[in-house]
Amino acid sequence: MALSGFTIFCDMPEDVVRADPGSRRRALAILLFFTALGAAAIQWGLPWLTHVRSTTPGARRAICISFIGVLVLFGGSVIAVGRRIRRLGRATMEHQEIPPPGLRLLRDVRRVTGARAALIGRGYILIGTVLMACAIGLIGLGTYALVLLWPRQIHNGRQIQRPTRGTAGRETLRIRFPGP
Repeated sequence: MALSGFTIFCDMPEDVVRADPGSRRRALAILLFFTALGAAAIQWGLPWLTHVRSTTPGARRAICISFIGVLVLFGGSVIAVGRRIRRLGRATMEHQEIPPPGLRLLRDVRRVTGARAALIGRGYILIGTVLMACAIGLIGLGTYALVLLWPRQIHNGRQIQRPTRGTAGRETLRIRFPGP
């Protein structure tokens, strides 16, 4: 075989780590819960959102702000997942075996040890770092969009808008006075 010289394709030991039935049940329950939650949001939330957007003035901005807020929260959860993946990679590097001792599994897995496990551990660390960096970027962009879309500041009963260019090329501040 031409690929037999690579360490990635070496024979794995027959040591099999058994799955944890409790983890399987918990993962299935979480999957079913979020599937039902997503289906309910699509079934009842989207028609309501379409109706509110078309009938309520200023609702588009509120919907955009809510959506961006959800994206920022999603970025926070992705950071948590990235940290967990990095922790798994560090444990794999430390013990030189995958899965590391004490890890509860959803399915039976053959144990990998040595240099191959260290390579997989480094990959986990890299993947976790990339996930965290992308999530930080998503949070940054989402926060920037929230700042841009947030309702304007009101000072002494007057709404202060963003500075605009005046006729002379310099920036002027427009203040809108409320009507009677």
